[in-house]
Parts: sequence; C-alpha cells; structure tokens
Amino acid sequence: MGYIKVKDMTKKQYKEYRNKAKSYYDKNKEKIKSYSRLYASLHKKESSEYRISHLELYRVAQRKFKAKNREKLREIERKRRMSNPAMTVWQRMMSRCGLYGKPSKKDIKNYISRGITVCEEWRVRKAFEEWAYNHGFKKGLQLDRIDNNGNYCPENCRFVTPAQNNDNRRNTVNIEIDGQQVPANWYFRNTKHDSSVSYKIFISRVKQLGWSVENALSTENS
Repeated sequence: MGYIKVKDMTKKQYKEYRNKAKSYYDKNKEKIKSYSRLYASLHKKESSEYRISHLELYRVAQRKFKAKNREKLREIERKRRMSNPAMTVWQRMMSRCGLYGKPSKKDIKNYISRGITVCEEWRVRKAFEEWAYNHGFKKGLQLDRIDNNGNYCPENCRFVTPAQNNDNRRNTVNIEIDGQQVPANWYFRNTKHDSSVSYKIFISRVKQLGWSVENALSTENS
C-alpha cells in the first residue's frame, strides 16, 4: 500500500492498515518503548504522557522498508505495469494533472496551468480500468482527449493509435480538403506524394507559399 491519508481510506483499506500497524507494534514492542522514551525526552514530557499511535509507527516502518528496498519495489511495480497496461495509462493521466506523484514542468505548463483535471470517477484506478477495457483498450493504444481543452472523463476520451493521437494536438496544422479541415500530417501520410517532398516542405508550400495541396504534394523538390 502506498502513502494515503487516513481520512481518504475506505473502510477496507483502514482495516488492513490498522491490522498491519498492530502487527508491527506487537513484533517491535521494545523498540517502540524506546521510541516513546526518546520522543518524551525531546518534548520534555513523561513517557506515560506521550503516546505514539500504531498507525504513526507503522508509517515510520513503512518509510524505512521502502528506503531499504527501493530497487526491489521498482521491479515489482514494473512487473505490475507490464501485466496491467491500463494501470500505466491511469498513472500517466493522474500525473499529468498533478494528482499522482510530483508533476513535471511540462505537465504544469500543458495541463495543470490550463485547468485540465481528471473527473472524480476516474480518480479511482479500478473505475478507470473497467471503463478502459470496456472501450477497446489494448496495449499500444493511447488515451486521447477529443476536446484538447476538456478534462479527462468518459465523455471526452477515447483510445487511439500514437499516430492518431499526434493528429489531435493543440499545435496540429490543419488544411482544407473538400471544404473540411483535416490534420495536415494525417493527409500527408495517407496521400501519394513525390518521394523528394517531406512533410516540412509540404507544409511550407501550402501555408507560407500559398500552393494548392495537389501541387505541394506532386511537385518534385529541386
């Protein structure tokens, strides 16, 4: 179990947490008594007046265990993610919105500062995983927000390939085809063009030089 505030625990989580704490207490009574004496001396109180809760001591032991077994725990976590890829998608989604671990500067800029967050339902991992597997998720697909300014929620999300996800970004360049706006990179990938024409050249011709889409694709780059 990771670190979680007692007030945020379910009854089942709290019961499990309490039992582990009591088990730790029973196995380390002498050590705990010395903790009590030390804490009492630091706070200038009688030992009998200063009590350390089972939960507080268990949390101390938990931190020490994680510090000693950091690499082993990372390996266990890696195996868990491999066996359940939807868990990794959930963690990344929560991390982007500052709800899981420490967000990066990129996440703060692209998500948190824009007010993008995760709906209450999906903050529970099991609920997200159930939705994911019921909506066609499989390893290799990515979670995509249909509206780039919207939140992570069932109404605004879908699973797509990395290429499709790349077509739905804030900086995606669109071009007009038959009266409709379509992503330029998608159109370039799926349309025959001269082998000497790169995507960068294609965009430059259409957006900066004002060429037609057909000429931009078919004219050899000299």
